[in-house]
Amino acid sequence: HQTMDLTFKVGQLLHDLSWTGYEGFAVDNYFVQRLKGGQFMNTDTLPAGDTSIQKSPQPCNSAFTYRIKAVDSLGNFSYSDTAKNEALDTINPNRAQLRNVSIVKDGIVEVTFKGADSLDIFAYDIKRQRAGGNFQLTKRVLFDSAGGTFTIQDTTATRQDQLCYTILTQDSCLNTVSSDTFCAVQLSAEGGQLQNQLNWTAFEGRQVDSYQVQRFINGTWQSVGSVSGSDTSFIDSSNTRCNTSYDYRIQASWQEQGQSFRSLSDTASAVPFDTVNPEAPDVRA
Repeated sequence: HQTMDLTFKVGQLLHDLSWTGYEGFAVDNYFVQRLKGGQFMNTDTLPAGDTSIQKSPQPCNSAFTYRIKAVDSLGNFSYSDTAKNEALDTINPNRAQLRNVSIVKDGIVEVTFKGADSLDIFAYDIKRQRAGGNFQLTKRVLFDSAGGTFTIQDTTATRQDQLCYTILTQDSCLNTVSSDTFCAVQLSAEGGQLQNQLNWTAFEGRQVDSYQVQRFINGTWQSVGSVSGSDTSFIDSSNTRCNTSYDYRIQASWQEQGQSFRSLSDTASAVPFDTVNPEAPDVRA
């Protein structure tokens, strides 16, 4: 008699089993058995001439134990040795696609992205970068359907630093891939001689067509001017009075695949001043 020697190799979500044929009695069938709940259970039945099998797809990051049972027509049987291994997954998932990042109000950033079209996605990690630092996890969105569109709100300080976002797609085997990066517009404002000087960081992630400068007037945001997508400054002298605070924000606009997109900056305030003395009165006797 010669016992069976089992070899268990793994590949891309693959279990590859092979063994030496049993010698002793005339084998009718080989039963592939897998350990489950403390007991070996039959998973496949093969004729005597087959001494290998590939099983796919198999879950990654989970170890499985197999053995082979040889059986003849009279019910005599013999077991192979056991072998344990776990399947691999070396293929990254498709990445999510960022669609927009916008500061919808002070302290709240809205991030919109399209999920990956893969079916084996586990979750999307939304990561935020502040002022060029390291990306930090802010939210995790669990996968529910392939290619779905998600909009999440991130509550964070928006006035101090430029905020950038990326989406980390994680599949069921913990492989990850990052999306592109979007950075919101960061606005600063400074008062001048009966005018306010506005400067901002460019929106990053898409080529902007134009920036609209908006001022808060009588309870609503109203446009006071616009510049091209390559400009990042503006002087507002439209009915600006000294010693009066004015609130501003910037709206970036662009087109993509026939759709219009708009992204808002944080808000900034400025107070114009007036250092020019009025003309002296003409006093005549």
